[in-house]
Amino acid sequence: MNAWQYLGIPPNSDKRTIKTAYARLVKDCHPEEKPDEFMALRQAYEMAMSRAAAPRPRDEGFPTTSPVAPSPASSSPRPSAEPVAAEPGPAEPKPELEPQPISRPQPVSAERKPVDGREVRRLAEELAACVEQTAGSASAFKSAEALLNHPLLEFMNVRDAIGDHVLTVIWRMVSAAPPKSCPVDRQVLLTLDGVFGWSSGFRDVPRLPMDNLYLLLDAAHTSEIERSNRLGWKWLGRLMARSKGRISRLEWLFAFLVLVSGTVATLGIVQGVMNAFHGNRYHSSIFIIAMLLAIVSFFAFTTKRSVDAGVTPTAMLIISCIFPGALLFFILGSPKEHSRYEDPRNTFTDPLDAAYWDIRGHQKRYSIGRWFRAFFRKLSPRLLWGLGGYIVVGFTLSRLIAP
Repeated sequence: MNAWQYLGIPPNSDKRTIKTAYARLVKDCHPEEKPDEFMALRQAYEMAMSRAAAPRPRDEGFPTTSPVAPSPASSSPRPSAEPVAAEPGPAEPKPELEPQPISRPQPVSAERKPVDGREVRRLAEELAACVEQTAGSASAFKSAEALLNHPLLEFMNVRDAIGDHVLTVIWRMVSAAPPKSCPVDRQVLLTLDGVFGWSSGFRDVPRLPMDNLYLLLDAAHTSEIERSNRLGWKWLGRLMARSKGRISRLEWLFAFLVLVSGTVATLGIVQGVMNAFHGNRYHSSIFIIAMLLAIVSFFAFTTKRSVDAGVTPTAMLIISCIFPGALLFFILGSPKEHSRYEDPRNTFTDPLDAAYWDIRGHQKRYSIGRWFRAFFRKLSPRLLWGLGGYIVVGFTLSRLIAP
């Protein structure tokens, strides 16, 4: 088996690339649901890791001493074994513009003091307690800046030992927290990862499921990247006009509100323009065209909602024509698995929370209030301000021209 082709990465990739590819592929092959694929993926992962560069060595436990800085060479010249006879005659003077050699000052020979193991353990316990108390809030975690800038963390073996201790605390929090959302804030994970360098190479910490922890770290980095990806006018156009795909109940509600308020605002703006130039009310043909476009848009996003509820578009159209009240069941139907279209709720789900739910094996999702906050945080501010301004102008004009 070619491990590189199985992981989908170039040959002789570094451990960071191997780990990222493994964390991406392991989501689709759960060991209980697809044991054969999981074993093949695990075998390819171990084979690729064995061919990569060996991990940096580190000491077990908390170190007690630090390496001694080597003594620099002495600046005093060594005596020559045989004296060199001086040449007779006066020495030739050097030109004034010729640069003279400048002697560099030699560093003072000094030894670093040994590191006290009790001090290292005290720092590890203080940092672990700070993580447990403030890991859920990035603003509260700022109190740990003094600990993260401690001089002891300049030693690689001390930093690795304390990092392993902090990882143990994080996994204990992840294992004991309720399955609502990840108990560790994204910025907290990224800050700790930047200090201890967990993502720079695969680390094997005893009694810790490192695969799950690396999945959580990769999700934190992905969440930070996707934080700036907002949904704008292009997404709204596909939502209102296209009939292929799936949408959630919250997206359907947003599209319905935009459709109703946008139609009224458009009619108000059209009538305001006609009054300004022609001085008469709009004809019934304009109203009919606006209503036809609104009906087509309504059936477009309602069709996508029925697909998410597990009903084919043809069946939805036939049943809704015979029993219009059945549309309510299609709109409020529970989401079903679909082999062709991706779950639309993934767009508004934080990757860190999704990885946390996969690690815990829970199917629980956000509450209604959390869904609303996640939905509107994903929308572009330009989209919200543009829609709001358009609707306000349209409603104002419609009120002014009302008889």
